[in-house]
Amino acid sequence: MLTELPAHDTGLSATQAALVTQALNPDANWASVVNGAYAELGGPRFDSCYIEESLQQLAAGPTPVIRGTLPNPLRRAPVAGQAFPQAAYDAHRNSRLSLTDIGLRLAAGQADMADYVPIHRWWGNTELTNDTLWRWNAQKQCVLEPQ
Repeated sequence: MLTELPAHDTGLSATQAALVTQALNPDANWASVVNGAYAELGGPRFDSCYIEESLQQLAAGPTPVIRGTLPNPLRRAPVAGQAFPQAAYDAHRNSRLSLTDIGLRLAAGQADMADYVPIHRWWGNTELTNDTLWRWNAQKQCVLEPQ
């Protein structure tokens, strides 16, 4: 679970880093990136909804890290009598993904996500923001307090 804290060098959580790595593939699409990240992380550590939400967050905001995502039609409430939106779902799952310039820099370990993207999320009872960002150092296996 500590690996889901932002990394000390890139500011990416383990899930985000796996998604960025998978998006380096020139044939990357939504399904291959999510499934590849799931496999890279070792399977059922988190459910696919968490991984998909992490991907959506990387593709949104003022400085996207990943580009090419299409809206997920399953995020809308179903309408009685309306058929399953198969074509929209297939387009979403097969949308071609690629890294933005900042995404490429993050993948190369040459950038810190906190310098480009507003961070605001809860990790347990700890609020993480760009100003209060606890980080994980995988090499030393320790948590680093905000600087």
